[in-house]
Amino acid sequence: MRRIFIAGMVVLLSGCASLMSSLTEPPQYSQYSYVAQSKADPVIVFGGERDRYEFREFLVNIKDVVSNKCDDFIKTAFVGKNGFGGGEITKEISTPVGQAIAIRSEYYYMRKTCTPPVLMFTPQNGMHYSVDLLSDSDKCFLSVVQVDANGSKKQVTKLTKLPECVK
Repeated sequence: MRRIFIAGMVVLLSGCASLMSSLTEPPQYSQYSYVAQSKADPVIVFGGERDRYEFREFLVNIKDVVSNKCDDFIKTAFVGKNGFGGGEITKEISTPVGQAIAIRSEYYYMRKTCTPPVLMFTPQNGMHYSVDLLSDSDKCFLSVVQVDANGSKKQVTKLTKLPECVK
């Protein structure tokens, strides 16, 4: 009887372990690929610290920002924290100098989703940016902050809202 109980517990625990790992690991995405050509190429970091269970997904388009086609957006980062110990995953990318970028995002929290407007901006040469998806009650919005070499932060104000991407 004791052996049956132990065998049952081993099976149960191994099933829970695989379930927990599937809930804590982010989905695999096709990777955004651009290798920085120089230190002048802007750097963009997605995500930030959170103290509650939530998930954010970021997609970028540098292919043809003006046409705003859904197929041109590439999943870049998944940031999440959950009750099974999943932690933050922050994704850092570089963009070509002078290249406009459009950013889409989606927020998941307690059976709620929120999708803010698509934003477009042109990162400046050699600058670093932090992009995060923030929420305020039932509304959410993308925050784009420029970070200089000294760590000083300045909210980017030259952002263009784009309509939902064209399918």
